[in-house]
Amino acid sequence: GWLFGGNTIVRLGLVILFVGLSFLASYAAAAGLFPIEFRLAVVGLFGISLLGIGFRTRTKRPDFALALQGGGVAIIYLTLFGAARFYDLVPLSAAFVLMIAVCALGCALALLQRSQALAVTAFAGGFAVPLLLGGEGGNTLGLFGYGTILNLAILFIARARTWRVLNLVGFFATFGIASLWGATAYRPEHFLIAQIFLIVSVLIYVVTAVLYTRATPGKFGNAVDTTLLFGPALAGFGLEVALIGDRPFGSAFAALGFAALYLGVSLVARRRQRVGQQDGLRVMNEGMLAIGIGFVTMAIPLALGARWTSAAWALEGAGAFWVGMRQARWMPRLFGLALQVVAT
Repeated sequence: GWLFGGNTIVRLGLVILFVGLSFLASYAAAAGLFPIEFRLAVVGLFGISLLGIGFRTRTKRPDFALALQGGGVAIIYLTLFGAARFYDLVPLSAAFVLMIAVCALGCALALLQRSQALAVTAFAGGFAVPLLLGGEGGNTLGLFGYGTILNLAILFIARARTWRVLNLVGFFATFGIASLWGATAYRPEHFLIAQIFLIVSVLIYVVTAVLYTRATPGKFGNAVDTTLLFGPALAGFGLEVALIGDRPFGSAFAALGFAALYLGVSLVARRRQRVGQQDGLRVMNEGMLAIGIGFVTMAIPLALGARWTSAAWALEGAGAFWVGMRQARWMPRLFGLALQVVAT
């Protein structure tokens, strides 16, 4: 992480300095020493100075430089937040755009210096912008459009860097904000926008999981990020049911949609894997396959009555057992037998 990686003493010092600046600004405000515009300008210029000094020293003292840049990005974010939200010195729309620019700058610096910690700092601040500013930055189309841009940027980075922490920050921020918005602000007229955003977000993080696995070979096969493998299915299906669960067969269609996605990704990944990667990607492919079959199994009772559900499960169990026998694999056979027991 940013705090406990590299030169921890320097980074703790930056945290203490940041807290000290906050107290200094509060003291100056209470004492009426300087106008608020002057105080915020000083703090903002200090953050910009940290960013500039860190960038200039990136080759001589890289850890120290990254710590300064991370601290500078954080100070700039919070200066803009204070100016817009607490003191009404900057319009919310302008602060929104400026914070996007800060996020883009932090992302560019992170890629240039190959620093996951700096990227996490930039994107964490970026995802926090709608929560911090609200108002004009929180309208539905703007919120989801902005979130999609951030997620596409993470997907772009995932093509070149295996930054798991960054992927997880994006995933939890995206589905956390979507859940919060759904619980507090969703209205029926938002359905189409919310549906598109949910589909795009699930696709982005499923593809990110595939990219991560393909790029992380190991002694016992490629590494699999289980959070990104199962997370979009769990979080996405829950949100999808919340959107369409009250419609006829809505939950069943949602389950079938996720089944098609995961089975399709498993099939495409299996066909496109390079020669020699079969064993390395087997865990990921089997995980995708298991999730897809699980959604098919779930869709049956959601759509059919008890008699048809038993018949369909019995047929599915027979098919799974046959596949297990053909491939000499115990897991499909066990799953097939379990379905036969449940079907009876």
